[in-house]
Amino acid sequence: VAMDQQGRVYVADQAGLRILVFSRDGGYLGSFGQYGNGTDNRGFGLPSGIAVDRDSYIYVVDTVFGRVLKYPPFIPAAPALDEQLPKPAP
Repeated sequence: VAMDQQGRVYVADQAGLRILVFSRDGGYLGSFGQYGNGTDNRGFGLPSGIAVDRDSYIYVVDTVFGRVLKYPPFIPAAPALDEQLPKPAP
């Protein structure tokens, strides 16, 4: 578990092979990662540790593939376009 400068909390989800991101009050903000084969940084074999530096870069320890992956700061997904547009009048 780690926290960034904005108070977002990062959790290494070993069962789901992903990183979960929550607001400081526990609201779900998103996730990233998936099962991987060790050839790129999109997937994990087993995310077993996580840290965030002062610039909000995220570091994930992947135990299965013996590596540490670095990710840019997390940006919560924007609402879907249809949620941003005003609804038509009845």
